[in-house]
Amino acid sequence: MNQNELFPPETVAMDSPKLAWLKRYQLITEHDPEMQPDTESPETGENLLAWVCFEVGKVENRYGYGNTEDEACADFAIKAGISLWNEETKPPKEALPTSETGGNEPETKSGGEP
Repeated sequence: MNQNELFPPETVAMDSPKLAWLKRYQLITEHDPEMQPDTESPETGENLLAWVCFEVGKVENRYGYGNTEDEACADFAIKAGISLWNEETKPPKEALPTSETGGNEPETKSGGEP
């Protein structure tokens, strides 16, 4: 490891959970740096938000809006009906494959007993 490196490259080579989530759902976030939080539109009076999250290349895009990137992603996730990166969980051990799907459970006799 180089003395100037804080972390060795192999420890940071994978995507963060949030970046992996954005890539999995093919999402982009954009920020308007000139937009101040809770700015009102002069034409409509609507609350304008500085961040937007949306799907890449979809004909009928869904959009999520927020004052922060995380708020925009959360708004998008709610509208799309998907879990956020920090809400996703691994399946419990009970949900792992069974003998029918390739697991290592004991085989049963024709009478149904092990």
